[in-house]
Amino acid sequence: MKKRWLVLIICFMIICLLGCGKKEISLENATLERSPLSDLQDGNGGIEIEIVEQTKRGLTVQITNNTKNWWGYGVSYRLEVFQDGEWYKVPTLPGEWAFIEIWIELEPGQTNEEAYDFEMYGELPSGKYRIIIEDHYAEFEVK
Repeated sequence: MKKRWLVLIICFMIICLLGCGKKEISLENATLERSPLSDLQDGNGGIEIEIVEQTKRGLTVQITNNTKNWWGYGVSYRLEVFQDGEWYKVPTLPGEWAFIEIWIELEPGQTNEEAYDFEMYGELPSGKYRIIIEDHYAEFEVK
């Protein structure tokens, strides 16, 4: 069983490495889809997502459960860009992209740190963005 998991992890890493290289996404000529979560409000319902490190290739965030209940999230995320007063989904680069299905639970008051790689989006042009994790978000700027 352990060997099977090791083989799957190695295959996943090889697939990820094959897509390496500098790729830049252009939002200027792209037809952007308006975010279905455009109306998300500040506050995030007791779940706090704070950016602790930002690089050209990704973010490290701290996720804190400030509620009185257990809360969970998966490793999947989405990026959105703010243009003309609206939030839009950032399109991924061409290719097959998928997330592994892992569920992480935070008990009340617990904080966890997660790193998110932007490989499937390429290098982001300057602008205002937000990362969305289970309908909660943190905003950031790319300069």
